[in-house]
Amino acid sequence: MGEGEEAEVIRTVFAGQQYRLFICVDNALPNVEFIVSDNRRNILFDNRKNDNVNIWNFKPATTQLIKITIRIPKKGGNAEQTFGCVSVLFGILDQ
Repeated sequence: MGEGEEAEVIRTVFAGQQYRLFICVDNALPNVEFIVSDNRRNILFDNRKNDNVNIWNFKPATTQLIKITIRIPKKGGNAEQTFGCVSVLFGILDQ
């Protein structure tokens, strides 16, 4: 991904299951922004409001689809655009 780009990932999460979402970003890129929302566009988590963390652990109350929106902000200035790898790791935590 490059500066100013956005990507979306859709996942189904199941009620009562403990999950971890981890966003791994190439060091060449600025801090990644990610927002998790439900199918009604309610924001469940916004890392910009949580010290730009890359990890979010959660346990949904209901089975639902969630959308993970990943953004690479622009650094600004006239510098060349930077590109790098972004990985979305999504897993179930043992209870």
